[in-house]
This record gives sequence, C-alpha cells and structure tokens, in this order.
Amino acid sequence: MNQVGSSLIHLDNLHVSFKGGASGQRLRVLDGIKLLVLEGQFLTILGPSGCGKSTLLRVMAGLLPPERGEIRWQGDLLENRASRMAMNFQKPVLLPWLSVWENALLPVRLTGKTNGHVLAPDLEQRLVDLLNLTGLARFAHSMPHELSGGMQMRAALVRTLITRPDLVFMDEPFSAIDELTRQDLGQEFREIAQSSGAATVFVTHSIQEAAFLSDRIIILSPRPSHIVEDLEVRYGNERTDALRRSRDFLDVCDHLREVMAHG
Repeated sequence: MNQVGSSLIHLDNLHVSFKGGASGQRLRVLDGIKLLVLEGQFLTILGPSGCGKSTLLRVMAGLLPPERGEIRWQGDLLENRASRMAMNFQKPVLLPWLSVWENALLPVRLTGKTNGHVLAPDLEQRLVDLLNLTGLARFAHSMPHELSGGMQMRAALVRTLITRPDLVFMDEPFSAIDELTRQDLGQEFREIAQSSGAATVFVTHSIQEAAFLSDRIIILSPRPSHIVEDLEVRYGNERTDALRRSRDFLDVCDHLREVMAHG
C-alpha cells in the first residue's frame, strides 16, 4: 500500500461512541479504525446494517468529531485542511426554486467565486461539460420537480463535482433509485470522478455495487466496528456490463459475502 505521503486522509486509532438508552451507557460504534484514503482511489465502505458506515464517513468528512484518535488531511490536521471535499447524500437535496443550472452553481456562489451572474469562461465550460457527461444538457433550465429521481441525482452529482474536489464522499446516493438506473448512475459517476482525478469514499449495502465500482473495499465488523478486510480490486479502470458476468467479478462478490457472513 502507498505511504501516507500519497494519502488524502489518514485515520489513526479512531474511536466513536454515542449516548445509549435509558441506562445512560455509551454505545460503542467505531473501535480503533486505522485507514488511509489514497489520491484518485475509489474506496467503498461495506458492512452490516448499523455497523457505523455512515458514522465513519461523517468522521472522515469532519462532520463528527471522534472521541479518540487522529485524522490528518494530506499530512496535516483535519481542521487545517483546504476546502477540497464534497459530499453527496442519500437524497439529491436540490433547492426546488432553482433550475438544474443554478443548483449546480450553488457551491461556487457560496464561496464567492462568481461575479454576480457572470461566470468565468472556464467555470461555464466545466458546467457545460458536466451537464453533457450526465445527459442533462437539455434540462439545464428545468426545475427539480420536472426531473425523474435519476435525473435529480445526476443534477446533484454535477453540483458535487463543479468545484473540482480532491475527495468526494457518497453516502448510499443511489439507494432510492431503481436497479437499472442505479447501475447506470454508479458507472457514470465512477467515470466522471476518475476523469477528474477525484478520490471517492462510497458507502453502500450492496455487495455487487461495491464489487463493480471500487478500486478498494473495506469491510467493517458489527458494532463496535473495526476493519475486518481491506481488499484491493484488480479489474483495472474499465467497468463494463461484461465485467458483471465475468469470473473475476463473481469471485469478488463471493469473497465479500463470505467475509461479511463471518466478520
């Protein structure tokens, strides 16, 4: 594995617990997590329901402080990181009164990098390119309620990638979408993220989704969670429908099921 110098995030001995029920006892969720998130890598977090996958994602994103342990961003403390992260949630969370175009520009406008409604030529081209890549060019001025669920998620992906983040967090973003659209969106997002050089940390319950999209998969144990498997997936960058039928893919799926069943 690469050294810390080529990592975006370095987690060292992370512990997280929450206040429990009426007894007041603490519920231990994450127990001594050690992990490197590498530049340009598609990393998936897999594990049983309730094991702390989303909690780990929020800790990495700086949204939840750990009780113990250390988080470093490109070798420095997380608090000192540049704002080079973006996050997609389970729902698109588009502002209903803004068009696809204006929703996509929200992160840029919030950072004050636009001059009113005038966009820098490179930013406008970036937005046009992302709309083309996601098949939304004809819907740039449509409102969210005029879009299907899959199209809304594509619009959210454009908004996530417009700032050229180094790292994108994805918390089960396709879970509410039908299976075929889910496969298409996952494949599209991986291709776009890879072309932009962004690393991805992706949470899913789906073994097949993890096996298809990932360069690397970590499996968490039941609570209190620790990493029971850190698997490098060796398909190369090309992901096609033929891969889903290949022996290599099916072997990875079988291995993941076995680890999750006994982890």
